[in-house]
Amino acid sequence: MQETGDYVSSQLSLIYSSVENGLSSYNSYTHGAPGKYFDSLVVEIQKAQKLLTTDGTRLLSSYQLEKAQAIFNQLKAAIESTRCKVEPKKKFAFKSEKKKTALQVIFISNIVLLSTD
Repeated sequence: MQETGDYVSSQLSLIYSSVENGLSSYNSYTHGAPGKYFDSLVVEIQKAQKLLTTDGTRLLSSYQLEKAQAIFNQLKAAIESTRCKVEPKKKFAFKSEKKKTALQVIFISNIVLLSTD
């Protein structure tokens, strides 16, 4: 039983180190679009969380399980904050005024004509 618990712990530490290295080594020139890159890191975290819920609940102590979940939640938050810093911001644009339809123009011109009389 301890050996399989060690296996789960070692798999979790491998996933943790790969995600942490991926997060610290992100470079837009080498990795391209940040969305896909960070999504792949989130997928790795989801694998770890799946491992925690399937095998971890049976094989790890509650302390180890809570500690691992907290660590992966912190990693996920770090990924999201880095993603917000790296992804390009949406550009602000003024909305153009809608073109007036012919009925609106006639209505407005009738109001102007009525008010001048």
